[in-house]
Amino acid sequence: MEARQPSAPATPPRASAAPRRRGPRCRRPRFTRGMVEVPIVGAGHDIVAWTATAPVIGNGRLRHAEAERVLGGPIFCTQIALTRADDIARAGGPPNWRGPWRCLALCPIEHARGLDQPVGDLLAGTPPAIPPPSAR
Repeated sequence: MEARQPSAPATPPRASAAPRRRGPRCRRPRFTRGMVEVPIVGAGHDIVAWTATAPVIGNGRLRHAEAERVLGGPIFCTQIALTRADDIARAGGPPNWRGPWRCLALCPIEHARGLDQPVGDLLAGTPPAIPPPSAR
């Protein structure tokens, strides 16, 4: 019996020695590119603290130990508009930005309540108790 030599690879080897890039071809989130912080806002949407640590989802809820400690309970995410240049830069806005810079902020879960949705619904993870719209 004759020994067969292995056949040549189907594709020629790559010219560069760099490893092949895998994964999505999108930009990294701004949170991982440099020092960007997320504001923590109180009841009046005033900034009470800043954090450079991203929140995580745990047991169906948004979790962030520092924000929960500062705000005294469960947290939620809301959109705010920053107008001061130093706040805009701290939140990752471009230099010399004119006008308000919109970003996400961590806030008390009470801000997430709708008119017909008690805060217990949000904490339990149940769907909102909003009746379907009438077909008039």
